[in-house]
Amino acid sequence: MHTDNGAQCTTRAFAGACRQAGVGRSMSVIGSSADNALVEPFNATFKRETLQGRKH
Repeated sequence: MHTDNGAQCTTRAFAGACRQAGVGRSMSVIGSSADNALVEPFNATFKRETLQGRKH
């Protein structure tokens, strides 16, 4: 899972959950908008297609 350096992504609890699920982690370089440029359109499409019309 590739994330930014947000507080929720750097906690021990998050690291433990990823380890338990067998998910590797990587983080973008602080201040690097190039890392986010590719993933943001994907995230927007994914949210729109999977969550559109849902109330919960």
